[in-house]
Amino acid sequence: MNQKGQALVSIILISTFAIIVIASLTMLGISLNQKRLEFQQSQKVYYLAETGIDNAILLLLRSASAYTGSSSFSIEGVTINTTVWRFQENQNTIRKSIYVVANAKENSKTVWVQVEIDKNTNKLTVLPDTWREL
Repeated sequence: MNQKGQALVSIILISTFAIIVIASLTMLGISLNQKRLEFQQSQKVYYLAETGIDNAILLLLRSASAYTGSSSFSIEGVTINTTVWRFQENQNTIRKSIYVVANAKENSKTVWVQVEIDKNTNKLTVLPDTWREL
C-alpha cells in the first residue's frame, strides 16, 4: 500500500508540474503573438504615414509653388492626414523650407512622420536626416 501511495503522489506531482509548464508555454506563446501583431500594426501604420509624405511630395512636384494645406485619404481602412506648410525666416534667408507632416492611425496606434524639403534653386530636395518619425 505504501508504494501505491507513493506512486500516486508522484503521478500527481509530475502531472501538476507538466500542467504548469504547459500553461506557462501557452501564455508565453500568446504574449509573443500579441507582440508580433502589435509590431506588424506599427510597421503598417508607419509605412502608410510615409505614403502620406510621398503623396504630398508628388503634389509638390506637380505644383510646388501652389501646394500648401492639408489633405486626408484612406488606404486599407487607415486614415492618413498630411499637412504641408512653408517656412522662411525672413526675406534674406537663403534656405526656403517646406515641411510635410503625415500621420496615420489604426485602432490605438498613431504614427507621425515629418520631412523637411529644401526649395532653393527651384528643386525639391529632401534634406538629410529630416525624414523621421515624431
